[in-house]
Amino acid sequence: MELKWWPVLYVGVLFLAITVIAAVLLPTARLRRTLRPLAHVDRLTRLPEYRRVHRFYLFSVIVTGVFLLATFLTALTAGARPTGLASSKQAFDAAHPLDIMLCAGAQVTDFATADFLRHYADYVQHLQPQDTRRIGLTSTTLRVIPVTRDHRYLADRLDSLSRLASIQRDLNSRKILSDNERSDLTKGIEAFSRPVDYVDYAPSVQDTLALCMTGFPSYPAERTHRRQLIYFGFSAFRDPADQRRSLFTDDTLTRLAVQQGVQVNVIARADSATSSTEDTDALQNTAQESGGRFFQYDPAGVDHAADTLSGYLDQIENNGPTAHLPGGKTISVHSADSPEAVLVGSLLAAALLSLSLAVLRR
Repeated sequence: MELKWWPVLYVGVLFLAITVIAAVLLPTARLRRTLRPLAHVDRLTRLPEYRRVHRFYLFSVIVTGVFLLATFLTALTAGARPTGLASSKQAFDAAHPLDIMLCAGAQVTDFATADFLRHYADYVQHLQPQDTRRIGLTSTTLRVIPVTRDHRYLADRLDSLSRLASIQRDLNSRKILSDNERSDLTKGIEAFSRPVDYVDYAPSVQDTLALCMTGFPSYPAERTHRRQLIYFGFSAFRDPADQRRSLFTDDTLTRLAVQQGVQVNVIARADSATSSTEDTDALQNTAQESGGRFFQYDPAGVDHAADTLSGYLDQIENNGPTAHLPGGKTISVHSADSPEAVLVGSLLAAALLSLSLAVLRR
């Protein structure tokens, strides 16, 4: 949960602290009256009945104070305009569905790519049936999975692709493989990407990103859908000495992403000898211009590499693309206030406070 008017909360808490300090330190006027003396007060206060009543009174005062503080803080939080709660996120996703294109810039038998695919296989399995998100997968040469809302199909395909790296490792180490495993490996590699060599053309990362962008549906009914592209792979594919041309440059790719309303997120592999600082900076610029995130990732240079990658992907998920309205206005999941839960808590605390005050009077 985030607050649009967070100074309201700070100022309210500050005034509450000042009020409590003033109530404790400032002298108060006391009534001068003569109390009727009682005999054997010490015996009275030792009675079990008296102690029981006194404990109940102290407990009632503490409970009343807690409810009063809860009512004040929840009302103050609601006045600070909270956003980003689950209720508003669900309503925003329903009104502006999200299309996600996973873009793989490395071989499917690479273990880092396997971690990337396995993350989204688990991610899809936790989606609710009514969830409107659609996901697709594109490699450097093929549309592996068209954008679809069939979450069960997605989970099965992504999980099967993520297992190919382990099968390839067993094959390289000369372990005995079953015929089914060998068949799955061969078919999986062919279905994921096919090597294509050209005389006068060499594909670049920008060409791959453009290929991934073409996987989003473009017919009019889909214009309200938000588009998010997540690229995981190397920042350069070819040797710097290769003089063959590519289709897209950094500038043309950035313009295409902005025109098509695609948020480009990049997790660039830092374990490649062919990538340079210029290649990395170009991808970072494309991500920033489209409102996405950029990360550098070295699977061999960090402990718990899969957890690190999942952390990057979670940050990308929390930074969803904005929605474009017909008038040119853009809104995000944080644009609408979502004080429902806080207001319900405030009303509940106020009701309990009223009951506790009634009990305290009696």
